[in-house]
Amino acid sequence: MKLEWSDGRYTLELDQGEFDFIKRCLLTALTHVSDAEYDIVIGRSKDAGDVIFHDLAFQEREAYAKRIYEELDREGAIAMMIEYMGDLTRLPDEEIFSRIKAEAVKWGQALDGGERRRSILTREALSALFAEVERRGADPGRALRSMLDGEDPGTRLAGAFFSLNRDPAAAVSVLESLSTDTRHPDISVEAVDILRNRQKGEGGAERVPGMGP
Repeated sequence: MKLEWSDGRYTLELDQGEFDFIKRCLLTALTHVSDAEYDIVIGRSKDAGDVIFHDLAFQEREAYAKRIYEELDREGAIAMMIEYMGDLTRLPDEEIFSRIKAEAVKWGQALDGGERRRSILTREALSALFAEVERRGADPGRALRSMLDGEDPGTRLAGAFFSLNRDPAAAVSVLESLSTDTRHPDISVEAVDILRNRQKGEGGAERVPGMGP
C-alpha cells in the first residue's frame, strides 16, 4: 500500500489483496451496520457510502477490462479475429446486417457466461461490422431499431450501444431497462458500465478499451 499527495489530491496504490480487503470492509459496513451507526463512524450517510462502493466496483471492472483488452491486442487476437472475418467490403448490405445480429447474440452469450475475453473480441467484431456500414454509407437505422426492439438481451444491448450517438434517447432507455434485468446480471452490469462511461465521455473522459463509450 502506498499513499501519495500530488496536484491537490491523494493517490492510493494497492495490490489486489489490499484492494479486496478494503472492498470487503466497505461491503460489510454497508450491509451489517445501521444507518445511524454508519453515519457516526464513517462521517457520511450510508447512501453516500453506497455510491462510493459502486464507483469502486465500476473502476475495478474498468481496469480489468482495459487489462484484458491490452492482453488481446498484444497477443494479436484482435487482429486475427478481424482477419478471420474476411473482406467485409465484398459482402452485400444484407449479409453485413445479418452478421451484426449474429454477433450481437454472441456478445450477450459471452457476457452471460462471464467470458470477458470472448465478449471483448465479439464487440470488436461488431465495431468492425458497423465501421463497414459507415464506410459504405449504408443506413443502419432500420437494423438498429429492430435490435432495440428485439427479445434477445445481447441484441438489445448491442443495438443500444451502437445507437448511443445516433438515437441517444432510445439507446439510454434500453440500457436503463437492461440495467435492472435480474435474469441476465452480467448483461445488466455491462449496461450500467456503458451508461457510466457515456456519462464520463460527456464530461470529457476518454473511452476505455473494452468498456462502453
